[in-house]
Amino acid sequence: MRLCFIGNSHTGMLVQALRESAPQGVEATFFAHPGRGPEGVRLRNGQLRATTREMKRSLARLGMPDVVDVAAQDAFVLVGMTATVFSLLPMLQTHRVFGWSADVADVERALVSETALEAEVAQVIATGLAVEFITKIRRVSAAPILLVAQPAPSEEAVGGKARHVGLRRILRRGQGAAVQALLARAHARALSGVTVLAQPEETLVHGYLSAARYMRGAGRLNPGGRQPEDDILHANVEYGALVLDQVLSAARKSLAESMANPV
Repeated sequence: MRLCFIGNSHTGMLVQALRESAPQGVEATFFAHPGRGPEGVRLRNGQLRATTREMKRSLARLGMPDVVDVAAQDAFVLVGMTATVFSLLPMLQTHRVFGWSADVADVERALVSETALEAEVAQVIATGLAVEFITKIRRVSAAPILLVAQPAPSEEAVGGKARHVGLRRILRRGQGAAVQALLARAHARALSGVTVLAQPEETLVHGYLSAARYMRGAGRLNPGGRQPEDDILHANVEYGALVLDQVLSAARKSLAESMANPV
């Protein structure tokens, strides 16, 4: 099974997981870049091609190709490059959501419906880099496309002297589960025909944060690279192994279904 992983720095958890325990019969190609992900990529003659010298050099340093033959892949796995809880924070800072728990201080905030908030997040997803790649892939291939969203921030983001006021506000209001559910609905709404993989349930705390054990010691895209000790965004290889299991199971299921029901 030939899997092509396309994403941003969060792809590192899967790079590590595959390096530590390579599944038999799986041929993985990585096409990933820190930041937003591989930007400026063009589809030419059925191939995804990095077009800038800087991107080509960066991919080469990471040991990744700068060209991907779309038709040669059995399935695609997009990692990150989409909306997160941080996409919600500006609206939650100035509004209260109808039906959600709230503080006394929230009474003066403007009211917004879940539907309106979901639509706004869906728009963020629709204009993101993940959708750009979905569009390019679909011009050439009907292969299954899976999306692995960026992990929820570490629970350490709301502890002690953490500066993430917006995340702490969600915890204080008891809105974590509602936030995570809204993000899931927004992705389902914006990504038709894509299998969106939910964050493994055992890794979540307070409904919207990742347990610290799955975030500490996170790696980078380059072999041996490590995220800073105070990083609260990237998941480690233990988390990556759980997600890899999800990916392989979903990809095999999708491929089996497509073989049973050829177009």
